[in-house]
Amino acid sequence: MRRGIVLGILFAIFANLAMAQSTTTNLQITKPQTGQAQPQVTIATGFDNFDAAIAGRLSKSVAGSSDVTLTATEARNAIHEYTGTLTGNISVIVPAKNKVYLIYNNTSGAFTLTVKTASGTGIAVTQGQRVGLYCDATNVVALNTSASAATTVTVTVTNEGSTGTLANGLAKLTGAPSTATRTATSDTGGAVGIVTSGAGTSGSATIQIAGLCSCVFSGATTAGNYVLISDATAGNCKDGGSTYPTTGQVIGRVLSTNGSGGTYSILLFGPEDRNSGSGGTTLVDFKDSVRVATTTAGTLSTSFENGDTVDGVTLATGDRILIKDQSTGSENGIYVVAASGSPARSTDADASAEVTAGMLVAVNEGTTNGDKLFLLTTNDTITLGSTSLTFTAVNSSGGSGTVNNGASGKFAHYPSTGTTVDDADGLNYSASSPNVTVTAQNSTHVPLMIQLAASQSAGALEVKNSGGTTLYSLTPSGGFSTGGDSTISLTSSSTTFPRKWQLTNVGSGTAFRWEFESEGTALANREAGKLQLFARYGIKLVGTRNSTSAASFETGSSSDHAVEIVNGATGVIPLVANAISSTSVNTIEAQTNGTRVWAVRKSQSYGTHYSQGNVSGSVTFDFDNGNFISVTVTGNITSTTFSNHQAGGRYVLKFTQDGTGSRTWTPPTSFKYPGGVSGSMLSTGAGSVDVFICDSDGTNLYCNGLFDVKNP
Repeated sequence: MRRGIVLGILFAIFANLAMAQSTTTNLQITKPQTGQAQPQVTIATGFDNFDAAIAGRLSKSVAGSSDVTLTATEARNAIHEYTGTLTGNISVIVPAKNKVYLIYNNTSGAFTLTVKTASGTGIAVTQGQRVGLYCDATNVVALNTSASAATTVTVTVTNEGSTGTLANGLAKLTGAPSTATRTATSDTGGAVGIVTSGAGTSGSATIQIAGLCSCVFSGATTAGNYVLISDATAGNCKDGGSTYPTTGQVIGRVLSTNGSGGTYSILLFGPEDRNSGSGGTTLVDFKDSVRVATTTAGTLSTSFENGDTVDGVTLATGDRILIKDQSTGSENGIYVVAASGSPARSTDADASAEVTAGMLVAVNEGTTNGDKLFLLTTNDTITLGSTSLTFTAVNSSGGSGTVNNGASGKFAHYPSTGTTVDDADGLNYSASSPNVTVTAQNSTHVPLMIQLAASQSAGALEVKNSGGTTLYSLTPSGGFSTGGDSTISLTSSSTTFPRKWQLTNVGSGTAFRWEFESEGTALANREAGKLQLFARYGIKLVGTRNSTSAASFETGSSSDHAVEIVNGATGVIPLVANAISSTSVNTIEAQTNGTRVWAVRKSQSYGTHYSQGNVSGSVTFDFDNGNFISVTVTGNITSTTFSNHQAGGRYVLKFTQDGTGSRTWTPPTSFKYPGGVSGSMLSTGAGSVDVFICDSDGTNLYCNGLFDVKNP
């Protein structure tokens, strides 16, 4: 009787719903139409739908590499089992409705399966795992913090541009470490994981650190055996036998028996596992990933509560976080966010035995630390809560740096895209001298730049002694200062031709001496002497060798002044010398004991004689050689060129007939003579001498002649 009443009530509820045909909000159960005499949705159907939503099981093949979108009827089931062999990473798309799912990933093929909504985010479920997920009508999230154990832990690293990485192959980091490359056949350690996507010589590789995945083997495998780095093919795994290896890095365990090489599933161990002499391995150093990591110090009791922001991420109760920047280093570690108050240390890192040197943890989100892997660099033995803990990033996006606590190290930058490693060895540290070197990777790069803030007031660079006293400093305005009486010098390392630049502070800073000097232990090594600028004495040039001039002044152009002596009045130049040389023919010389020690060239004053010797045919008279040029005519002069005569200059040409005589010379049109030029201008007698005295306007020579002069 009671059952009948209940069924009647339920029937009445379904029969009298005065609505147009529609579905329920979340379970998508069809409602009766308004005015239906015989409801299409019966009480039995309603109970079936409720049963599916509460305890229904969906078993669906998702084989292949294409995403799978569930229908409303399929998604209504509470329990989902996905089967089939994956040939690529896929997503299972569920409706954007509020719903709880129990997911069993029963696929094979070692590819990633992610449960998500069409436009939201989701959770990657590892093969063989059973996890609880919740769709909040936008995204699919884990029901609890332990669900992170079901996710695949990966890091993303730029591929090395030459050898690169191998799909489903073992990867290691380069020495920067800035890029990922495949393991070599000679490697016995250093593998960080297996490349699951993005393999090659460009772009970035996704490297799985631990869990179920596939590796390409160079030979046969036996289920249950250990996995090592292949010594036959680069980037491959090899079967290491059933006994725990005594040498080399243990990658994981083989999960299937195969008669030849190929790509097979393995259980990938965490960070590098090596034989410790105990005959086994430990995964204690690898921790479940955290949502976010700190960038600055905070207060444990107030800075990491539900709703607080760390590295651009709003914290939620239950989030795992890496606190690594505390001013009290012993507070650092992995924590779980509370609704309010201090976070608690996570259960996998809340005991000293669980926090050891080399502990690794991946960070999922964050503006600065997202997708980075952090290494605990504090050495054992660690007492949690007392020992200061230091975490260092071992990978990053767009660049990389290494800091080694050993004898040497380096810092390098590389581009986030492309294949060219840039400035791979830019800054190096060595335990030997020099301790720090800066090297540009190519000629277009500046090796070192110190960038100051716009309002910088402190020194740009300071050098201090062990007592903290500043020896010298560079200021923002470009000034250079020293502390107290001191000498600043730059000296070359050459022993054959040593050079020195020196600025000396003399007498409590009231005077200085500035020297450029060639200095050597042997007299033969002292080439150029020294130039000294004294605050008191002015300029002093010192020669240090008897066989070499004390100083020379040279210019690259005849129009440039090599030396100018100017008095205080603007524009008044008492003395200008265009060039000074002690090695060429000049018009003015200073001598000591008959030996020329300096001379002024190119003044072209009257009286500088230059004997050009025998001439005939085409002849050029170059007045750079002297203002008075004499020649002996040994054949007819057929063409003549005058060069380097200057306006206002006076020039003398002397022609002597050879012993034959009757040699002819008809001057060019630039040779101006009273009454004009007609035919040869030379006397014809053997040994006769003709002299022409000319003034120049810079283009023409205006001349008068003395003919047949035996003694000019």
